[in-house]
Parts: sequence; structure tokens; C-alpha cells
Amino acid sequence: MLYSEAFAPLGDHVRAVEEAVRTRDWEAWAACFIEEGVFVPPNQPSVHGRSALVEYGNGLPALSAVAFSDVHFDGSGEVAVGWSAYEMTLLIDGQEVKDSGSQLFYCVGQTDGSWLVVRWMYNSDFRRWAEERSPA
Repeated sequence: MLYSEAFAPLGDHVRAVEEAVRTRDWEAWAACFIEEGVFVPPNQPSVHGRSALVEYGNGLPALSAVAFSDVHFDGSGEVAVGWSAYEMTLLIDGQEVKDSGSQLFYCVGQTDGSWLVVRWMYNSDFRRWAEERSPA
């Protein structure tokens, strides 16, 4: 992860997001967002609020690997923007499918020094999966 020491707690937060996704702990993933946080997946409607985030996560295919890399942050005070690459392996139709792409996230610092996600969006390089999840 590439960022100044000032963003070390945010780096820890992004690792917590990565771990929650890897372990499919959707309650922990949703808790990484503000109460009305928004997740913006590619080619799909935005997901608003923690309960909807949990529901969305439960509908995802099984994951066998998730990794964030080349993580960067910029910001000032209690507002930060981060971006990174990601790779994950999904189980779709009984086969492992590798996906990769980029992601962008907007976070706000909390009074206790922690960070929460306001908005997280990603762009998948894997078109078929995104197309299959798109509403008709």
C-alpha cells in the first residue's frame, strides 16, 4: 500500500474491507460503510445502505480469492479518496473465473480516528459476470 503515515488507519480499514469480502462476512463488510453508504458495482444499480449491502453480498457468487493491490490515498483532514487494483477468483457455473479491475472509494474519518466508506465503486474487467447480474 502506498500512502503517507497520516493515512495508516485508513489503510487498516481497507485491509478490513478486503478481509470481509474474502471471508464473505457481509455484515462486517457493510459495517465498513457509513449507515447510508453506497456501493456502485459495474453495470448494475447502486446499492444503498448497510442492510442492502448485506443482501447484495449474499447474492454474490462464491469467492476463493480476493486481493487489493497498488492502494493509494489522497485527502485532507477527515476526507480521503482511495484507489487500487483488485483481483478475485469467483466460482461461476462450477468453474473458477478470475476477475480483475480497479476501484475507487471515498471515506470519512470518524471522531475515534477510524474511517468509514461513504461510496465505493469498482470497474470489472470481466464483462460476462457483470452482464449476467444486470437487471433486465
